[in-house]
Amino acid sequence: MKRLAVLILFTFLGSGNFFAQTPDLAGSYYHFSLAKMHESRQEYREAISEFEKAIPLDPTSGALRVEFAETLWEAGENKRAVEECQEAIKLDPESSAPHFLLGRIYSTLRTADQAQALDQAIEEFERTIELEPDHSQALYDLGRLHLAKKNYQKAVDILDRFSQLQPWISQAYLLKARAHIELNEIQEAIESLERSFAYDETNLENLKLLGNLYEQAGQREKASELYSRSLDNMTDPDIRFRLALLLTDQNQFVEAVSILQELVTAFPKNVRINISLARALRGNNKHAEAAEVIKKALQDDPNHYRLNFELAELLALLGERQEAIERFLHLRDMSESNQRINAIDISLALLYQRTRQFDKAVELFQAVVRKSPDDEISRLRLAYALKDAGRLQEALSLSEQLLKGSIAHTYEEQPNKTYLVVAHAQMLSADNQLEKAVTLLNNQIAESSSPEELYLAASQLYVDHENHKEAERMIREGMFRFPDSEKMRFQLGAVYEGQGKLEETEAVFQGILKSHPQHAGVLNYLGYMLADRGLRLLESLDYISKAVEIEPHNGAYLDSLGWVYFKLNQLELAETNLLLALRLSDSDPTIYEHLGDLYSKLKQYDRARTYYRHSVSLAENEEQEKVQKKLTDLELLLGNKL
Repeated sequence: MKRLAVLILFTFLGSGNFFAQTPDLAGSYYHFSLAKMHESRQEYREAISEFEKAIPLDPTSGALRVEFAETLWEAGENKRAVEECQEAIKLDPESSAPHFLLGRIYSTLRTADQAQALDQAIEEFERTIELEPDHSQALYDLGRLHLAKKNYQKAVDILDRFSQLQPWISQAYLLKARAHIELNEIQEAIESLERSFAYDETNLENLKLLGNLYEQAGQREKASELYSRSLDNMTDPDIRFRLALLLTDQNQFVEAVSILQELVTAFPKNVRINISLARALRGNNKHAEAAEVIKKALQDDPNHYRLNFELAELLALLGERQEAIERFLHLRDMSESNQRINAIDISLALLYQRTRQFDKAVELFQAVVRKSPDDEISRLRLAYALKDAGRLQEALSLSEQLLKGSIAHTYEEQPNKTYLVVAHAQMLSADNQLEKAVTLLNNQIAESSSPEELYLAASQLYVDHENHKEAERMIREGMFRFPDSEKMRFQLGAVYEGQGKLEETEAVFQGILKSHPQHAGVLNYLGYMLADRGLRLLESLDYISKAVEIEPHNGAYLDSLGWVYFKLNQLELAETNLLLALRLSDSDPTIYEHLGDLYSKLKQYDRARTYYRHSVSLAENEEQEKVQKKLTDLELLLGNKL
């Protein structure tokens, strides 16, 4: 323990009434020296004995009493230590040393009344500072105790004084930041920790808290920069893990995967790291690799809930939907927590929806809503499931209820309001109430401070009803307010394509690719548009191949790739990619139609008929009529052959 600095001979000469009683300074100092020697060896009994010999030889020295008190404290004799400090105060009332030591003793006491002991410690430290305003250690300890006693503003004020005296002590900035956090002064907490880094960039505790505060304040780029910079000075795995999570949140998946793979190598059985790696791989569209990571982790804990849940989701993305369903059902049987069962039911319902098992999806969403009737998102999902199940009036009624519950609130007060408005407009549109749907969206555009999604929804409703002129007008109006919106530009390109304005469509999409060359959606759209019309097929293949490289498990993109190969008369490659697309998206009527066209060309007419029939059962309106004609013509051909 750090000892008080004492120039003992000078202190003795200046203490008490020298002429009233002449002390034996030499004898006192001799025993004092022996006491210090024994103390350094932790021979406290002998040290105490020597102090007891030294004090009678210089009975008026307050400094000697403080030294004795500290030795008693180190020996665990707290009561005697307190008594010696109190005696030292009587001998030298203007000395800060005994008050400071009393503060330290009281702050470490473990008593039945801990609060009282802390109050006594605070009182002694405050007296220390009264006597010696720049006593830095007393300021630090006092600030720490005020924080412990939840006197947060006092803690901030005292620690500010300490940091002015010793600005290089990083722990003080940490304590002050914690006080600011309790006062809900997040920016002040951030600034306190930032100041600490001017003196010490390697303090791990400060770094982690500052990173957390950046994340809470939405300053993710600052957090990433902080963590990245810190890796130059330290290799703390927790910092590396936090950086990887931030990179994942910022869609910097390649960088996140690199860090997480190293961490998995170092900590192969850490479930959280394995799951994070799988999610980063998933974000990078490496679904198969992500699944392998989870499967390997499951070898150590086959019944781990989170690992099984992640694997089920990945299997669904890989087209293994039945296996995903079975894993979710098994996980549900194993789970006792209502929260977990709810999460499984939602994922299962969404999976049933994707596999066109709409009645099962409705049943599960209804169960979720019964358990959580205030869950707007689950009720919204139920509305869409009802619509998909052909129960449009029920879906319309439910979406109207949801909208009425939010209509009186602003968009800032009700974060889900945009989704609720769009959902009800879509239900109205499906019920052939387009004018009413668009009126709703226009009214809400006037109310919302950020109506980008409302413009997009209105434009798309016009597209759904083949009113491309109004769709273009609506999207142009939106682009006037959101000129830099990539979504708006994409929608404009799609509207142009629907009008047959191919040059305008290509100009819009090339503009997006100029600023975002890895935009898989644009690459696929542009490539498919050319392939479907038999134009510039090699260029089309290049676009689509890039899209598939970016998202190798996207069924729509693989369908485009199969289709351009079909147009290029590379039928084997066409079949491979179309079947893979079907595995990933088995409810897409276009993929079935393309397979029907392929097998017709290969003169495998029975297979072609099977795929055409599937397409007809899934398609709607003009698309259905188009495929039905192909099916009818094929059946006539087969009939004539018979």
